[in-house]
Amino acid sequence: MKKLKNKELDIVFSKKDDKDILEGIEYIKLGYLHDVIIASKDSIFKTQELTLENIENQIIYVPRIYAQAVARLKHLTQGKNLKLKNSSYKTILELASSGNALGLITREYIDEKDYKKFNLVEVKTSIDLGEVEFGIYINSNKFKELNILIKLIKEYFKIN
Repeated sequence: MKKLKNKELDIVFSKKDDKDILEGIEYIKLGYLHDVIIASKDSIFKTQELTLENIENQIIYVPRIYAQAVARLKHLTQGKNLKLKNSSYKTILELASSGNALGLITREYIDEKDYKKFNLVEVKTSIDLGEVEFGIYINSNKFKELNILIKLIKEYFKIN
């Protein structure tokens, strides 16, 4: 977002961040994404409903620490001291598939083949990760090509 605000970028796809309202930046809603906790089909977590109490001492592999999914998890767990370990998505899938770890991912970033390949399931949780609005952020420096791209994106997502 900083690069967008500094006009180093013209467009950014992102989950909506209500806390970071940027002056001179336009936001266009495209839909929703879903943050979920995953585990191996063979793990003890697959049949449990995770609560703050039973994940407080459990390592959870998460994407970039500054990612909005991680910020939401921290917010929803009310400042609990969770053991979060930063990893790439592929590493999160591999570690969760071991049966001894949990992973935090955005469901739409992973396809069904990955769930099958890594033997993963989404874990029920009392932490309401729910859905998150996502869209595009555009700086005020619009030009012809950017307007064409925005039009194509809106058509793809059927946005008026």
